[in-house]
Amino acid sequence: MSCGSKSDFERQVFWVGGVPKAERNSDSFQKLIVYHLKEKYGLGSVFFKTHQNKFYVDSAKCKRCASTMIEFDIELSDEVLAEISRLTTIPIKELKSGIEAHAKGITKTTGN
Repeated sequence: MSCGSKSDFERQVFWVGGVPKAERNSDSFQKLIVYHLKEKYGLGSVFFKTHQNKFYVDSAKCKRCASTMIEFDIELSDEVLAEISRLTTIPIKELKSGIEAHAKGITKTTGN
């Protein structure tokens, strides 16, 4: 966001061990992790994810300006939708209409 670069980012991924599954989505727990990573590593933006039952924090750093305030836009391509459909067993057409309905609801709420 700082310099407008759309590529050339360095990822930083942290494994967070010992976290009960029920706590992983807790706002207070995630805020504590965000605070710790900001203080220790200067990270301005992080994403939480679970992969193969392990809990991770993912961040990126711009190689051009060193900013960690990176926003990721995830394109819902046909390939991504096909994989989501396969994993959830929800038909692609149903996924698309659900996403579109959710997006309309967000737009009405936020005006964006």
